[in-house]
Amino acid sequence: MRHRPGPVDLVLATARSPIGDDDGDAVLGRAHTALMHTVSSRGGAWVAATDIPPKAAASSWLVPLEISAPVLSGWRDGQCANTLASTYYGHSGITPPQDPAWKAAYEQVNARYAAAIARSADDGAAIWLHDYPLQLVPAILRRMRPDLRIGFTLHSPLPPAESFQTLAGRDDLLAGLAAADLLSFTDERSRANFAAIADQTGTAYGRTLVMPMPADAHVISQLAETWTVQTHAAQIRTSLRPASTVLLSIGGNDPGDGTLQRLQEFARLLDTRQLQAQECAFIQLAPNGDGLTPEAAQLRAELERLTAKINGQHGCLSHLPVHYQRGVLSPAELTAFYLAADVMLATPMRDRATPHAAEYAATRTHGRGCIVLSEFSATPLPGAVVINPHDPEALGRAMLAAAAQCHTASRQVVAMRSQTLTSGGITTWADQFLHNLKPVKHRTATGRLHQTWRSVPTGRHQEGSRQRVQASDTSGQLTVTAPHP
Repeated sequence: MRHRPGPVDLVLATARSPIGDDDGDAVLGRAHTALMHTVSSRGGAWVAATDIPPKAAASSWLVPLEISAPVLSGWRDGQCANTLASTYYGHSGITPPQDPAWKAAYEQVNARYAAAIARSADDGAAIWLHDYPLQLVPAILRRMRPDLRIGFTLHSPLPPAESFQTLAGRDDLLAGLAAADLLSFTDERSRANFAAIADQTGTAYGRTLVMPMPADAHVISQLAETWTVQTHAAQIRTSLRPASTVLLSIGGNDPGDGTLQRLQEFARLLDTRQLQAQECAFIQLAPNGDGLTPEAAQLRAELERLTAKINGQHGCLSHLPVHYQRGVLSPAELTAFYLAADVMLATPMRDRATPHAAEYAATRTHGRGCIVLSEFSATPLPGAVVINPHDPEALGRAMLAAAAQCHTASRQVVAMRSQTLTSGGITTWADQFLHNLKPVKHRTATGRLHQTWRSVPTGRHQEGSRQRVQASDTSGQLTVTAPHP
């Protein structure tokens, strides 16, 4: 393992390396690029796991954590992808798949991360940990290095207590979040769920924020102005003729992202002739997603089956209504698809950010286009058509409305693009988080909490339940948070 010469004042840690390990996710790749600037400009270090020995040419700020392939698989593909993702994103039923070997690998990797961070961090350094693959690290670090300022960003939704408590090792997972000095969530519901879980178990915790990672809209906007990207977009439109309206959907490995529901509703609109197959095209962009969970593999198979069915029933030699493409796209290639599309469909079934929708908005230079957005999106876009994705008819009506209005320039679309570009990118978001991770007076260590899980009320708050006042964002305002009904 290569280290920077001497301890540093900032250590950032992620499950994947920022160099060549974005799992085919273009948004993740751009986020890594922006965060690399944050780390390098502050003279910090980035700790990330790998099963490949670090190369001699590796960047001086990167601390690659070598982990054997079996342990890496148990941690990343087992506990993270199957157990935690299934629970956090809420698409695996009541009891998630769990395996003691996965859990052991998860604990081992988190301990390895904590040790590497502790060695790399200077006295009182700021530590920024990202997402549930590293959820045990804050508590381990707190015991090893009580001087550190620990920040944790949970990029996934946090489920309510009735789902969270089905996890083996739930107490340690909760203690990990509670040990952070600053804990940020993607949405208010997740923060409320955390507060409810902590209150139910008598767990003290630090400051919480709602700070979803924004889209890197400026990069996409600049690419959209280039001749190369515009030419590629024109070629895409030409290949889709005679379609006059192009709908774009991105995703396909996560059952909670609404991809299957969007394609099913498109098929229904064609079957009922509310959309004409010769006049529209549906583009589905999906990541490669090697090492899929059984659930994700089943989703992929269903998408491919439905695509073939739609094209068989409504296509002809000169035109196919659905174009399904899997693979890794460069930012320029993705931007060309944004430019070519008239309608962006971003309708996750549960709480999560929708950065592709914000990136699409950044390309609407002339004010034309439309976004159909889920009410569960953590990416606010005033001017989008917001729907309940669990209502197929509402989704269908929104798709029809978007197809009808997308060719007319709109002030709302112009305003949406302007807001997207002025809200600040990932670098600004990172600066705000680190600014909030100020030196704090550390809490007195009290040892491990003996937690008792109780039934969680549903429908409304319990009588006399205590509310908790916490900082809501970087604007300096305070809000009262309580368990979400």
